[in-house]
Amino acid sequence: MEEALKMYVFKLAPQLVLPLGLGLSLLLVSVLLRSRAWGLAAFAWLFLSSTGYFAECLLKPLEDAFPRLRMDDCPAADAVVVLGGILAGARNTAEHSEWGSAVDRFEEGVALWHARKAPLLIFTGGRLPWSEEEYSESSILKVAAARRGVRPDAIVELIGAPNTEGEVSRLLELNERVKVARIILVTTAWHMPRAELLFRQGGFDVIAFPVDYMTHERIEPGLFGLLPAPDALQMSHVAIREYLGLLYYKLAGVDMAREDISRRARGLLLGE
Repeated sequence: MEEALKMYVFKLAPQLVLPLGLGLSLLLVSVLLRSRAWGLAAFAWLFLSSTGYFAECLLKPLEDAFPRLRMDDCPAADAVVVLGGILAGARNTAEHSEWGSAVDRFEEGVALWHARKAPLLIFTGGRLPWSEEEYSESSILKVAAARRGVRPDAIVELIGAPNTEGEVSRLLELNERVKVARIILVTTAWHMPRAELLFRQGGFDVIAFPVDYMTHERIEPGLFGLLPAPDALQMSHVAIREYLGLLYYKLAGVDMAREDISRRARGLLLGE
């Protein structure tokens, strides 16, 4: 019950400062106060966070925090750890999977195992407390990986991990039975700074293998990059949520031994 409540708080609390939630909050204030200034602030914020240029400037420092590795250049490890969040939809079964935009995590994780980069392929991805799904994501991915030629005895599920922090805890529990000291961590590029931080803080030697990029190599403020678009609003949402997560763990006493991501974001925005 306590863990479920914590998950609700972690999911709901940031909504007020994420692009859509903050914009609607400003709009509500403008209505209650009958203030045109608050209404203009809501419009300006929603417009800005819906432009591709602004969104990419926010997200790119997260995606560039770790270099993109070629398969051949990736060192060997004890296990390939593929983080959850890969499936989409609400009709997933062991036989039929609805793949989401993060399917690269699964494909690259399986490819790393076939390349003999590690003897174990570990899938995370449990059910959220409010989920009505019959199967956990990790169990579905295990079946899918076996169909792609991964030996069943080489696949490990980390059951009951609803978020990244929980995934670290489950891997620590597994480490009591099976030696997993050095891991190849596979997750979406913008999620890697927070994920690597937590797994490294858990005592693991982490090889970051970022995948599933959303931003371009170079950000150029063309005409379409300055016009609002729903995809850009989603990118801003993702970026701000990740910065909030990094800030939370920093305030919670976690030492972020990486370059200052916020400084790099500011540099991109200001053209420094």
